[in-house]
Formats: sequence, C-alpha cells, structure tokens
Amino acid sequence: MLRESWTNILANLDAALDLCRSLQLTDHVERSRFLEYRQHLARLVETLQADGQTGARAVFEADRLKSIVTLTESAQFADLLSFLRSADPNALTDKLVHVLGGPVLPSDEDPNSNQARNILFELNLASKMWKAGLAPELGEHPDLVIEVAKKRLLIQCKRPFSTNGAHRALRDAKDQLLRDLTRAPAGSRGIIALSLSRLLNPGNEIFVYGAEMRARRDLADRLQSTADQLLSKWSGPGRKIIGMICHVITPAIDEGVGLWMMVQQTNVHGFAGRGTFDDKAFRSVYGALETIWY
Repeated sequence: MLRESWTNILANLDAALDLCRSLQLTDHVERSRFLEYRQHLARLVETLQADGQTGARAVFEADRLKSIVTLTESAQFADLLSFLRSADPNALTDKLVHVLGGPVLPSDEDPNSNQARNILFELNLASKMWKAGLAPELGEHPDLVIEVAKKRLLIQCKRPFSTNGAHRALRDAKDQLLRDLTRAPAGSRGIIALSLSRLLNPGNEIFVYGAEMRARRDLADRLQSTADQLLSKWSGPGRKIIGMICHVITPAIDEGVGLWMMVQQTNVHGFAGRGTFDDKAFRSVYGALETIWY
C-alpha cells in the first residue's frame, strides 16, 4: 500500500502541470480539469493546515464527490512526475493531450470523453513499471509493452465503472490481446491490467484505518476479493495471457496519526502453470513491482 499526503500531491501536481506547459501544452493545461482540481485541493490543504482535521472534513464533506475525484485524479497525475521527466516527449505529448482533457466528474463521461481517464490509468501503470526498472514502451495496441526474461509482454489496460463493465472489460482485453499477439514476436504473452477503483469506491467512501499494516492487508483483501469474483465468472484467459494486474486508489484517513491522505494498492494474479517459463516471466514483473509498493 502506497500512502501520499495532500501536501505532497499538491506540490507534485503543480510540478507535473508545469512540465506539461514546458512541452508546449499550455493551452491544454489552461483548459484542463486539473486546474479545477488544483483549486479545490489547495483549499483542502490550506484548511487542513489552518483548522486541522475538523475544518478539512467540513470542506471535504461539503462536496464529497468532487473532493474524492479531486484527490484520486490529482494523486494519479502527480504520481507521474518522475516518469514524465524521464520519458521521450514525442511518445508522451499526444497521450498528455488526452489526459488533460475530459470532464471534471467521471459521471459526466461519454464514449468520446472517457479516453482522458483511460490513458491516465495507462500512464500511471507505466510510471509504476518504470520506477520498478521494467522500461515500459507506450503504444496504442497494446497500451504498454515490457520485456522480461526475453519475452515481450503486451499489456492491455481497462478501467471499468461497474461489475458488469468489469466482466466486459475482461472479455475485451482478452480479445484485444489475442489480436495483438498474432502480430507480436513468437513467444510473446499478454497481461490484463484493471483499475478497480470505481468498483471498490463508487465515489462516496473514505478508507479509514488505525494501523498501517492492518490497512495494507484489508485493502489488499478487498482488491483480491473483487478480482476473485470477476475471475470466477470469466471463461478464462487462454494459454497466451499469463496474468492480471489490479489497482485501486482511494482517499483515506489514518486515525492512528491523524493524517488525511491517498492510498493505493496493487495486486497481481498469475494464470500460467506454476514453474513454467510464462509463470517465471510474470513473477519477474510483480517481483519488480513489489520493490516500489512499500
């Protein structure tokens, strides 16, 4: 479980937006929903510093949905900062144009505007893989590619809004990967990545905990249970899709130390037979990711 304070999120969000401006995306930044998030986040931070938890809770609860969306999406965008600084601008610019777009609230998305948050999830996963030393390649079909144990691993990212949407996302990701694998080098394999934040937190919940180690277990268990329920009704991945990565991000309160923050959890599910080359390749992926989880 990764934790991030509101103050750090605000500082890194400002730096990420400045980086976008340096990439000649100033017009997109100025029209971006992230400026509205930045304003709301700054108010939350200022109130927390001036009036403590009671004041911050009042501001948060005055528009709970906007507060949760602000914190969730600002944290994801801010988390990209070091990755954006290292990546090839030519590979990033078009994706950042999409990410900076989109409506303020996910509930206002339609098929023409959901690309912003879909690509934000792709970049967030790419950033985690980059931090873990996995050298992700950004693309379109598939969304990401990494090379592990001399295997090309194609990763398809999905961000479902509901349980029914998650079942459909699994089917669509599988079909897309199988198509992409027909054009990939021999021995390539597929991985499905799911953002399950909307399933675990529809937009009105705060993860409250009093002990970090227990919180890690609780959040991991909730993510595992949700994924298990999805997999129990799935037809199966087939031989060439070797694993699934699931992610959740949610506002939280650490009551033990009195901190409001964001927390993230990533779980993995291997599909390949134990001890096979495919299993070892997938274990290398989550072994690398584990180094940045705690």
